[in-house]
Amino acid sequence: MATPAADAGYELLLANSLETVRRECFAAPGLTHSGVWLIPAVGRFDMGGRDFTCALDAFGKWHKFELDSDRGAICFTAEFMQTGFFNESTKAGTVGAGMLFSETVPPRPLAVRLRAMTAPNDNAFVNTISVGGQHVALTDSPDRLAFSLSSLAVRGKLRFDSSARYPRRALYLETLGSAHPVPRPGSQTPLGLSIAVRTPFMDQSEVSVYAWSGPTTRELLARLPVKDRVPYLHSFGVLRRAVLLPLQPLSVDMRPALFGTPLQGLMRELSVNTTFVVLPLAGGGTSLRTFNAGGRYFFTHVINTYEEGEGDAATLVFDACVSHLNPFHSTAIAIAAQRNKTRRDAGGAMMHARRFVIRIAGPRRGEVVSSLLSRAGREADFPQIDSRYRGRKHCIYWAVLWRADGVAYGAMAIDRTDVCRGKVTTWMRPASFPSEPTFLASGEEEGQGALLVTVLNGTSGRSSFLTLDATTLQPTLEVPLPVRIPFTTHGQWYPPGG
Repeated sequence: MATPAADAGYELLLANSLETVRRECFAAPGLTHSGVWLIPAVGRFDMGGRDFTCALDAFGKWHKFELDSDRGAICFTAEFMQTGFFNESTKAGTVGAGMLFSETVPPRPLAVRLRAMTAPNDNAFVNTISVGGQHVALTDSPDRLAFSLSSLAVRGKLRFDSSARYPRRALYLETLGSAHPVPRPGSQTPLGLSIAVRTPFMDQSEVSVYAWSGPTTRELLARLPVKDRVPYLHSFGVLRRAVLLPLQPLSVDMRPALFGTPLQGLMRELSVNTTFVVLPLAGGGTSLRTFNAGGRYFFTHVINTYEEGEGDAATLVFDACVSHLNPFHSTAIAIAAQRNKTRRDAGGAMMHARRFVIRIAGPRRGEVVSSLLSRAGREADFPQIDSRYRGRKHCIYWAVLWRADGVAYGAMAIDRTDVCRGKVTTWMRPASFPSEPTFLASGEEEGQGALLVTVLNGTSGRSSFLTLDATTLQPTLEVPLPVRIPFTTHGQWYPPGG
């Protein structure tokens, strides 16, 4: 039997998967961990004769894996997220009101589009966290969605309590957030981020960083006035005493949103270089510092941020997945382009992993030197590290690759890169499309443990649950699943009681 092409069946990542599964259990001998792995995805790309045009707009779907190492079993559940957006759309029989990245085909009626700012806007399938015992689903919206990990029932939006610990600014309206809260090194309390625009003109903004200490409780740690733009910060770097904000060369003009313009139409590129802002946190004892990145870089996901060296040799190291093109306007998230081999092979955003070394002292203070971390000619994103090394020097990261064969965009793989030793290890199969891996530690050494992955088989049209040895990337367990899992976002591991 002939070996299928590396990207055969890639289109299935962007095809409806309407089947649901109510907790089916499978034998899984050799499991080393017990807990719940939750990985969201997009499961439906149309409704009632209207097609989504951007993958980030499709209806979200839960995929939950309950791992029991004592019994050697995995129980699997797949359900659509019962959000206000999904339920209102289902009731209307077509795509309902809400802020989208790009408009549907055919477009929704103007009256529906004009409700974008007041609609539920809760299609929060990007990421999840646990805060004070409450599980929360997130996007880059300021809205946070409470849900039950056990039943996957959506409980509604979380509203932060009014508190003197987070003084609200008159005339400022929260419009954006970050889907990637990150704890300070040595802490379990996540730091969140909020972007507010000044009303009524919406021409200036303010970035607030806060400690998210409870489901509805936050404490302000820092604020940054931004007079020349409304930034978009999907993720950011966290140090012990400061955060690193990569201000991309774009601004989000919220005014057209009042008239139904989708998010892609609000993003305006700026003719400036990227700026790194090192913003001190309350009690940090440092001063605000800005650095010219030396080029125009657009950011998706931060790998790690840490301080290195002393005295005149002191630096900040910022590793992230970046592009010289705006990925939020690229074919990488355009459904029609991703379903067409010719268009996706010619397009993409050339995302790659890059290291920025920022000199913060000595005669070369302010200098920023960058270097490529991932393999040349490949696209890399959805990075992971051993979380025990967050905020300090790491050697190992894992990432999902596209163009892994150097040619076809849909040729996907997972790379393990040891940046200290310059060694790359790869997992790849023909016509196989992996999710972002989630790392589970099982030893004292950095990167010793297992990776949890879902893999879509492009020839069979089915997905499987896969565990890989995190060092060798050799499979240690594979369990076929009764459904196809399309394009996934960020999986999170919840240990028993987590």
